[in-house]
Amino acid sequence: TIGADLLRMVPFLAEGTLFSVLIERYRDRKRHRSTSHRFREVTLASIGDAVIMTDAIGNITSLNLEAERLTGWENHQAAGRSLGDVVKVINEETREPGEDVAKMVLRLGAAASLAGHNLLVSRIGREIPITESVAPVMDPDGRLEGIVVVFRDESEGRKAEAELQKRLELQEQVAHIVNATPAVIYSFRQRPDGTTCFPFASAEVEQFLGPSTEDLAVDGTLAFSRIHPDDL
Repeated sequence: TIGADLLRMVPFLAEGTLFSVLIERYRDRKRHRSTSHRFREVTLASIGDAVIMTDAIGNITSLNLEAERLTGWENHQAAGRSLGDVVKVINEETREPGEDVAKMVLRLGAAASLAGHNLLVSRIGREIPITESVAPVMDPDGRLEGIVVVFRDESEGRKAEAELQKRLELQEQVAHIVNATPAVIYSFRQRPDGTTCFPFASAEVEQFLGPSTEDLAVDGTLAFSRIHPDDL
């Protein structure tokens, strides 16, 4: 009788064991997802670039702090919205909407970048020059889970680019003046330690003083040694 009772209990014991195993596996997966989520949030927060993640149909799942700053949208406001609602990009020259790289990546499942000079129009209408790249996020089975959009504020880079262009234009103007006149044109500098140099001198200076323009750019006394003391 006892043996029969044990046999009748075996299925229930097996079911209970299986249920316990399933519960433990569920808890393990939940803990893993929670740990992965925290790790992802910390990683995204530490990245200097703006990062936005979406699901498989292009709806936003998260923004990091830099993305919030640039777009003007907070994470809880943007979550669930389509990427196009939050990331509005226009071509800097034509003022037309920029190429929808995200849709292309969702369709093809391959990374892509936004070409040309583009402006991100924030929620409050601020226009920010950016570079943008988009990449697909795949699960272990190769199925598309969503995309990650990374963009960077290029405001400082654009300023440096404009300043460099101005310097190049000024250098061209100076070169034109130098080539058009027979006179010696030069710039002179006295360093904090009292030494001197000629950072720039036209080629004619060599005919008058002898030292090369390269040598004068280092040591100004080479010019002074050729000038009469009464003229110094």
